[in-house]
Amino acid sequence: MLHVLGIEETIKNVYMLSKKFMKRKHISNTYELKPFYLKFLKKHQPVQPIPDTLSISFIADTIGIWTQLNPESSGNALDDIHQQSMIGEAYSTDEQAQHLEALKLGYLHLTESNTELKALFDLIIHTIFLRKSRTIDQHISFGGSSSAGIGLIWISGHGALDRADIAELLLHELTHHQLFIDERCHMHYNYAALCKPENFSSSAILNKKRPLDKVVHSIIVATEIILARNKFLTQQETKVHATSKDLMAKAVAAIKETMRMANINELLSERTRKMLEKAEASLSAIEGKLMS
Repeated sequence: MLHVLGIEETIKNVYMLSKKFMKRKHISNTYELKPFYLKFLKKHQPVQPIPDTLSISFIADTIGIWTQLNPESSGNALDDIHQQSMIGEAYSTDEQAQHLEALKLGYLHLTESNTELKALFDLIIHTIFLRKSRTIDQHISFGGSSSAGIGLIWISGHGALDRADIAELLLHELTHHQLFIDERCHMHYNYAALCKPENFSSSAILNKKRPLDKVVHSIIVATEIILARNKFLTQQETKVHATSKDLMAKAVAAIKETMRMANINELLSERTRKMLEKAEASLSAIEGKLMS
């Protein structure tokens, strides 16, 4: 959330999570902060594979990483589109090299476009893993992330994606991880009420009724994609996201629908509501340019 939350707030969140592992060590940059962040993840999410190196690992998953992270996900009422079941088979050895090289090019395309974004991405993300997607309910996924695996991104290799497509996909997933981290530091939702269908709202990405945590994520993701396109990414449409104009319309509609809910103060924390207000204000500032 380079725009909605800001780089300083995100780094502050990572620092809060990592602080007890520092033993009073002075930290002057995000590179020095990352080892202690990785220690936090090893302590609190020990199942996920965390590399010993500080650089991002690009790997072809052959052991079923996602299943290990989410062994009991099938009964989760908030997994409304069965994302935890989407990950399919491993790629053959012959296929892996080509896809991993494409991921690296997409990562470079994204991080070379903005220095602050590179600092955030390199701090928060430790591993990007490749594994095929299953088709469920006629839907196939480009990738995903889980709050049970902070810092870990799944990419499916589905579709003939170029580096601009992959760059946006990585930005999309980074935004989820920033929200996961922020929620570790600050309350976001009343989870007991979120799984009730009467508390669902319309997603800004999939344009369907979903649990409110997914809706908030979709709004923030859409906002970050639109603002990145407006500032440092040149494309206005990719294979993984709709046109900026379409994303704008759906994001604004999703914000308005969500914020009009009669019990919104009971469902979302003040911090989360303020993030939606910031997203709406940021989109409003460029709406005339996009919608003309």
